Amino acid sequence: MFKRILVPLDGSLLSQQSLPYAKYIARCGEQAAELVLLRVTSQPTGVMLTPEDVAAVLGERRHPLGSSPYQPTLGDRMFIPDAPPHADPRIEHEVEQAAVELDALQVQLLSEGFVVRTILQPGVIAETVLDVAQQEAVDMIAMTTHGRGGLGRFVLGSVADRVTRHAEVPVLLVRAQDVVRETPKLKHILVPLDGSELAAAVLPKVQEIAQACAAEILLLRVAPGERGYMAEPMPILQPTLLHGEMFEPMHASDVYQQQVANEYIENTGASVQHRGVPTRTLVLLGDPATIILDVARDEHVDIIAMSTHGRSGLRRFLLGSVSERVVRHSDVPVLLFRAR
Repeated sequence: MFKRILVPLDGSLLSQQSLPYAKYIARCGEQAAELVLLRVTSQPTGVMLTPEDVAAVLGERRHPLGSSPYQPTLGDRMFIPDAPPHADPRIEHEVEQAAVELDALQVQLLSEGFVVRTILQPGVIAETVLDVAQQEAVDMIAMTTHGRGGLGRFVLGSVADRVTRHAEVPVLLVRAQDVVRETPKLKHILVPLDGSELAAAVLPKVQEIAQACAAEILLLRVAPGERGYMAEPMPILQPTLLHGEMFEPMHASDVYQQQVANEYIENTGASVQHRGVPTRTLVLLGDPATIILDVARDEHVDIIAMSTHGRSGLRRFLLGSVSERVVRHSDVPVLLFRAR
């Protein structure tokens, strides 16, 4: 299944919340995957000058009015990107501390029987994660959507967002929570689909994961229309009570959408089931992100696996809309595949 899993960390306990899931998945296959722990430290790319340094550099410069020589003020700073960096004690301490923490984590994981390596590398976080993922030929990246409290270095919308947009491999995003989760399990996998080939491109890898982890797949076909459960292939033509909720008669367009959705999900489910993976199917009409989150909660799924976009023209699952809303609000990890 997976041979090498990259786990970016930032030194916070919150950033380590993706690690239990990486460990679980690493042991699902016939041969345990290698865990690669990555810590990205700050990297000075130039010299930050003090007010006195600024005065020395700009000693001959005049104010805009040209009436007096430059006088430095307390707030003046100048950044020279091409200058050789000075040794920064704070960065040196950060690197030393990061090395100690990585070593301790490696020893712990080795004692648990995992194959694990550590990488300590300076750089810009998102770009370094992507570069290391490519250099190390990893099969998956598992990361927490934020660390370091509210202003986390891994906050979704910056690092995790950029990694997900550009990674060539699946990215498992675990939303950091104050309450530590119990030992994770992956027995129920929710796969939202929109009827496109791009959205369905996740199925081969998800089937592989399900087989390795002895998990069940729930295929959810989200179709446009008025919100409602359409678990059975029959249109609602009169007020009907379903799952404890009253639904009004469907418009003709909704009936058509429901029929198309049911045919698609039945065929897709049969194909997955034929490969020996326990599979259930469900069709819902309405807002995709809301439905996905509701089904994940109601069905007690352990993970959501979805493409970052579907419907190449309309991009209904485009990261930044449906999948981003799911990641931001899901109580379970989301495994994202960048559709090609």
